[in-house]
Amino acid sequence: MLKEPADPRKRLPQLVRYQPLDDPRRGLAAAQPPTAQRGQPDQQIIAIVCGQEPYARGGSALRQRILMSAAVTLLVASAGCTSGTEQPRDSSKPVAVKSSATTPSAAAQRSYDKMPARPLGRAAVSGRDHAFLREAFAIQMPAGHKVPPADEVAVIRRMDAKNGDLAWMSDGRTFCYGKIREGYSSLSCGQLPEEPPAPGLLFTIWGEPDRMTNGENNDEVRVVGFVIAEGGPARFDHVKRSKGTGPVHQAVARFPSGRMVTFLTIDRAYGPIDPEAEICRSDRKICFPSEDLPH
Repeated sequence: MLKEPADPRKRLPQLVRYQPLDDPRRGLAAAQPPTAQRGQPDQQIIAIVCGQEPYARGGSALRQRILMSAAVTLLVASAGCTSGTEQPRDSSKPVAVKSSATTPSAAAQRSYDKMPARPLGRAAVSGRDHAFLREAFAIQMPAGHKVPPADEVAVIRRMDAKNGDLAWMSDGRTFCYGKIREGYSSLSCGQLPEEPPAPGLLFTIWGEPDRMTNGENNDEVRVVGFVIAEGGPARFDHVKRSKGTGPVHQAVARFPSGRMVTFLTIDRAYGPIDPEAEICRSDRKICFPSEDLPH
């Protein structure tokens, strides 16, 4: 079933664009399981043990000493304190014992290449691309990023002397993508999300028009999607291709570590989306919908 597209005028990129490109899913906190306590001890004592309530809340000095003594006893005998937002643990469930050493976050555990990737084969810049690069880098670079050396730029698509698609990665997390069209170009830079959009994919831009639209020139508009896939140099191609969809354009870049990434652009006619249209790598280990990119 075909999906009607959103009004393209609401999806227009600016001439000079900077997208932090953070994955909104990174903001979702993992659900916390209930925490455990044995029995049902006095809640005031629990508050004292956990530092949530001062023990001197009036009453006789004898009562204060009794409460404090009970609190110390409970502290030794109990499994531990909970934060103000946690619930008592279920004693029927095993309690994980945490190491005294600080556990690094997933982001800290994951290693990234520190050096830039360099394009392979026809993706490398050649003499015929100089006018193209001048056109591309005449655009103001997004804040915090600078024009890369030519030998780090991967040319994904060459349309003519001054138009096409390019990308580069200055390290294993940071990328930039340029869609260069006469009178309507954009550069986007950002970092790969911690959580990839789909298996084998590192990042996607769902689809952007390649020119200004006014509602009367929709037949001329091409919607361009951008994908960074893990690995290379196996080729990607359409498995099911919709009418009006262009070929898959790709460029492979390799880091000094040997790790490779593949940059892809796909353009299609503006119009309804075919959710069954699909692109796969030649070994079929990576496949994704070509007109409804995961993100």
